[in-house]
Amino acid sequence: MEPLPASPETVGSFLAARATTHKAASLSMRLVAIGQAHRLAGHRLDAGHPAIRETMKGIRRTHGTAPTKKDAAVADVIRDAVGVLAKRHGLRALRDRALLLVGFAAALRRSELERFPA
Repeated sequence: MEPLPASPETVGSFLAARATTHKAASLSMRLVAIGQAHRLAGHRLDAGHPAIRETMKGIRRTHGTAPTKKDAAVADVIRDAVGVLAKRHGLRALRDRALLLVGFAAALRRSELERFPA
């Protein structure tokens, strides 16, 4: 039996067998890796095939976990962080203080702050 191309049913079975030991996000990454292995070997894997799509949908429904939300930084936390950075010397500490203060004042998310050059 040839390992590639794998049938969608085989891939769905592989994912279902690991649903109790892996999170849905990890299984999604494995599915991407399986698809990439198929592409590199010159084959096509239809990740939208019902055998794969419905299996992943069921895994997310049964074993999925909601992302944990983080508390917003309050003024005291920002003040403490800026105070620690004020004791450090150099441009990096100055940049970090500026990013913290601008980010807090503008209510920016971390992903929005990452657009600034380091």
